[in-house]
Amino acid sequence: MATEEGRAVAMAAGQIEGWLEGNVFLIQELCVVPTRQHAGIGTQLLAHFLSELERNDGLEAVYLLTDAASNAESFYAARGFRRSERKIVLSRGMKAPSRSQSSNE
Repeated sequence: MATEEGRAVAMAAGQIEGWLEGNVFLIQELCVVPTRQHAGIGTQLLAHFLSELERNDGLEAVYLLTDAASNAESFYAARGFRRSERKIVLSRGMKAPSRSQSSNE
């Protein structure tokens, strides 16, 4: 977490995940309050976060998910992250139950 004058202005969180090839770290969140964006806080926080992760000998890689062609993708690309050649994201919409189905339960 990054603070200014005792107030949180940015945070990062994630988790280690085990894979056959070794452990990887998923950055689940890295966010900066809108009024402090573009001030270098996110860059500093990410650098600190990654330096802490580098101390873990068991980690093979760090990854994250973000929207394609977004400001976030540009942010991470400028800091050495690349689109994965091996992984894709698949999703499936979920149909909401009809009123008759939900009232019968």
